Amino acid sequence: MTRLWRTSPPLTAVAMVMLVAFGAFVAGIVLDPRVITGVPAWLKPAKFAISTAIYSLTLAWVFGSLPTWRRTRAIAGWTTAIVFAIEVAIIAVQAWRGTTSHFNVSTVLDGVLFGVMGTLIIVQTAASAAVATALWRERVFEDRAIGWALRLGMTLTIVGAATGGLMTRPTAAQLEQARTAHVMMVAGAHTVGAPDGGPGLPATGWSTEHGDLRVPHFVGLHALQVLPLFVIALRRRGWPESLRVRAAVWAGVAYSGLYVALLVQALRGQPVLQPGAMTPDQIFSIVNLVALAGWVLLAVLPGRAWVTSLITTAVIPALLAATYIVVLGLHWGDTDGGFGSLSQVATLFTSRWALLAGWTHYLAFDLLVGSWEARDARAHGIPHWLVLPCLFLTFMFGPAGWLLYMTVRAMRGRVLATA
Repeated sequence: MTRLWRTSPPLTAVAMVMLVAFGAFVAGIVLDPRVITGVPAWLKPAKFAISTAIYSLTLAWVFGSLPTWRRTRAIAGWTTAIVFAIEVAIIAVQAWRGTTSHFNVSTVLDGVLFGVMGTLIIVQTAASAAVATALWRERVFEDRAIGWALRLGMTLTIVGAATGGLMTRPTAAQLEQARTAHVMMVAGAHTVGAPDGGPGLPATGWSTEHGDLRVPHFVGLHALQVLPLFVIALRRRGWPESLRVRAAVWAGVAYSGLYVALLVQALRGQPVLQPGAMTPDQIFSIVNLVALAGWVLLAVLPGRAWVTSLITTAVIPALLAATYIVVLGLHWGDTDGGFGSLSQVATLFTSRWALLAGWTHYLAFDLLVGSWEARDARAHGIPHWLVLPCLFLTFMFGPAGWLLYMTVRAMRGRVLATA
C-alpha cells in the first residue's frame, strides 16, 4: 500500500474512502428494508464503491509501469479520483432519497444529477485513454508480458466502459411513453427487451429473463485486472518471458472474443445464462469489424512490428480462420453444390452459411496479403504513402491490390538502381 501511495496518492486515498463507504453501504443493505427496482436500495452504492476501489488501486499499480509519464499519471490519477468520489456520492444520495441514480430524468434534480454523472464518466474515460496511449507508447517494461497485459487490459477496459453509452439510449417503450404523456421519466436501460427491475442473479442483479448490457460492461471493465493476474500466475509457474508474451496476447484475444460474444448476446435480448445461436448476419457483422480493425492498424501503424508481425499476421487471421472452420464444420453439406463447375459453386453459395464461410475466407487471406505488403514495404524502404493505395485496393479487390503493390515495388527498385 505504501508503494501505491507513492505512485498515486489521490487514487490510493479514494480507494481507502471507497472501502470504508462499501462497509457502510453493506450495513445499509442489512438495516434498510427499502427496495429500488427490485433490489435493496443500498446495493448499487455498495457495488460501485467496491468496483471503484478496485479500479483505483489497479490504476495506481499500473502507474508503476509508467515511471517517465509523470504528467499523464498526475492528470489521470487526480481526474479518476475526483470523478469516482462524485459518482459514488451521487449514487449514495439517490439511494438515500429512495430513487434511482441512472437513467432517472423524472425531475429537474434527477436529470441534472444523471447528466453530471454521464459527463464525468466521459471525462474519466478520456483520462483512461491517455493512460492507454502511454502504455502503447512505452517501450521499456520490467516484464514484457506484463506490458502486453496492461496494454490490452486497459484498451479492453475503455471499450467496456464505452458499453455504458449503449445503456443511455431511450428504449422504444420510453419514447412511446414520452410521446403519449409528453414527459420522459426514464431515459435508458441496462435490460434489453424489458424494463429494468425484473428477476436477476443474486448480488449482480443481471437479468435472468432478458439481455443485460451490464454483463459485457462488467467483463470489459475488469480486463485490466484479469489479464495482468493471468500473466503473473504464469510467471509464478516459471513460464519463460517469450511464452508469457504470447500467452498474454492470446489471452487478450480470447478475452476480446468473450466480450464481443456477451455484448452480442445482450443486444439480442438473451439472458447471460441462456445464450442462443447466432445468425449468419450477426457473425458477418463481427468478422467484418475484426478484419476492418486489422486494416486500420495497417494503414495507421504500419511501422510497428507488433502490428504487421503479430496482430495482422497471426491474431486476427487466426480468429477469422477459427470462425471459418467452425462455420464450415457445422454447416458442411447443408446444400448441394461443389467446386467442379461454376454452376456447382453457384448452388453451393445459395446457403447463407456457405456464403459466410466464403466471405470469411476472403477476409482472412486479403488481410494476410495486406500485412505482407506492409512488412515487405518496410523492408525495402518503400514510403507508406505509396503503399496506402495498394492496401486499399487489396482490401477492396484483393488480387488487384497485390498486383499494384508488385508494380510499385518493381518501379521503386528500378528508380533506386538508377539513382
